[in-house]
Amino acid sequence: MAKADLQLERIRELIAVMQETGVTELSVELPELKISLKRDAAEAGARSLAPHDTAAEAEAGEGLYPVTAPMVGIFRATAGLSAKVSPGDMVNAGQVIGAIEAMKVPNSVPSPVAGVVREVLAADGAAVEYGQPLMLIEPQPALEGAEVEAEAI
Repeated sequence: MAKADLQLERIRELIAVMQETGVTELSVELPELKISLKRDAAEAGARSLAPHDTAAEAEAGEGLYPVTAPMVGIFRATAGLSAKVSPGDMVNAGQVIGAIEAMKVPNSVPSPVAGVVREVLAADGAAVEYGQPLMLIEPQPALEGAEVEAEAI
C-alpha cells in the first residue's frame, strides 16, 4: 500500500472515532502526518447527547431506576470495593457501586437511590459513554433513611 493510501486510511479511522465519540475537534501529529479535524458542534452534540435507545431504559419506566455513567471511560465493577455489586444486592443511596476509570483515575459511581440491584448492564472493563445505563435498581423507600457505608475509591 502506498504511503498516501496509509495516510488516507488513518484519516478515515480518525473521522470514524470522532463520529462514534461525539468529539468535535481532533489534532494529531505524527512524524509522517500532521492533521487537524473539526466538525459541526451541533451535529456532534446531537449524537453525543442523544438518549440511549435500549431495552434497559424501557424497563426503567417499569419502576426500575437506571444508574448511568457520569462520564466516558472504562467501567470497573470492583475498583476499590470490598465486593462486586450483583443482582439481588441491597444498596443505599450514596453507596459506591462501581467506578469509571478515565485517564487512569478511578471515579466513584454512587447509587442515586436506595434499593435492590435488579440488573448489571455494563460488563467489568467495558468502555462506557456518558449517560449509558450501568445498572438498574428497584427503589426501596424503606431503605432511604438507612445508614450508608462509605467506600472510597
